[in-house]
Amino acid sequence: MNYRNLLYTVIFTLALTGSQSLLAESAKKVANPFDPIENLKRLGTEEFTPEAWANAGQEERGRMIWSFFQQYKLSELTLGKIRELLGPSTVTSNNEYSPVNSGLWPAYSIGPEELMWPPENWFGYTLVFIVNPWDTENKIEIDVTPTMLP
Repeated sequence: MNYRNLLYTVIFTLALTGSQSLLAESAKKVANPFDPIENLKRLGTEEFTPEAWANAGQEERGRMIWSFFQQYKLSELTLGKIRELLGPSTVTSNNEYSPVNSGLWPAYSIGPEELMWPPENWFGYTLVFIVNPWDTENKIEIDVTPTMLP
């Protein structure tokens, strides 16, 4: 192999490696528009502390919830930990048999009160922690109503 071919091979390899790392970096920076936690960032990025949450109104809580999920990963939360950090639920459902009313699914009003979810008459966004009591790992998911997803 002559030096010119070797030089071209090295340049091509460096260019390819550099473009792959640039693509990887740009993929990290782009938020997933279908991630409900990432979408909570639109409400604000104020720092969450249990004390600040306890003393905050609905709109201020909305500005803290993204920070909450940055500090506490959903996969590591338990029902007890959610109640310890966020306190008791702030919403109830019109359905008397709802897991929200039973306390099994903690639910919190967050964000601007101008929004209203008519079927339940919930004001603002409602963040519900969905707990499956029959799941051996007790995996928790979230739902935000009305949806913030695109």
